[in-house]
Amino acid sequence: MRNGDIHIKIGVVSIIEKMRENRLRLFGRVRRRPTDAPVRRVERIKLGQVKRAQGRPKKTWIELIQQDIEAKGLSESMLLDRNEWRKLIHVPDPA
Repeated sequence: MRNGDIHIKIGVVSIIEKMRENRLRLFGRVRRRPTDAPVRRVERIKLGQVKRAQGRPKKTWIELIQQDIEAKGLSESMLLDRNEWRKLIHVPDPA
């Protein structure tokens, strides 16, 4: 039996969709904070020369958020209205 079939039978959404929803919810919270808040000051830190491991570089959090925003067809300007943002990113259960 496929995972998708099991998810439909028991009435749950894919874990990937729920993870995307949670990341976008946190992103909205962070971006609505004032720019001088500690969580926003971290965005301005420059790392300089960092030795990376061999192979493909790991994705940063902001790269992952940008992919999530594109996958949902959203824009960053939408997150200023908290209630509307939550409606847009919400993934309802299929039950």
